[in-house]
Amino acid sequence: MSQPYIRFLCCAALLFSGAGLSVAESLPAVTAFLETHCIDCHGTNGEGDVDLQFLASGQEQSAELIELVHHVIKLHEMPPEDMEQPTKDNRQRVADELYELLVERTLQTEPPRSQSLRRMNRFQYHNAVTDLFDLRRVVFSLPERVARVYADYFDPAKGRLPDTVAVGNRPLGKSQLIEPRLAGVAPFPQDLRAEHG
Repeated sequence: MSQPYIRFLCCAALLFSGAGLSVAESLPAVTAFLETHCIDCHGTNGEGDVDLQFLASGQEQSAELIELVHHVIKLHEMPPEDMEQPTKDNRQRVADELYELLVERTLQTEPPRSQSLRRMNRFQYHNAVTDLFDLRRVVFSLPERVARVYADYFDPAKGRLPDTVAVGNRPLGKSQLIEPRLAGVAPFPQDLRAEHG
């Protein structure tokens, strides 16, 4: 078996054996570490953005916060360099206990509701491709977008709309495809309307 799988099983067994204990009782290294190195800045009146008071007392339910604390401790990002540093063994023990707590909180959360897959319409597909590849041009020219403006028609400096606006119309001719688009990509054919709709 792989090492992460064995580690996960061991953590799960440890968590279920002490299910009735609070964090302070079951993870004493975390509580002592937080009170020694973190609560001064990340407590109720601390200057840090994150309040770790609930985590130190064993009442924290947020898996995201537990994961964040585990991450910054494991990567030596906290405590700051100018503060008293824990020993390497102490840091590793706290990171391991936080990982166990994270596994416990993750097992307690409900799995996300399953989403049913559905087909995107052409507008949604066009928008998804444009956003995904961060494109600044039209990927698929869609015939339904009938009126296309030739030039900028609103000048904020003037504060009003012009008397006339030059627009193109796709059904009146292919030369009216005036927007910047990808070369070699033909316009989508128009969806057929429902027979009785």
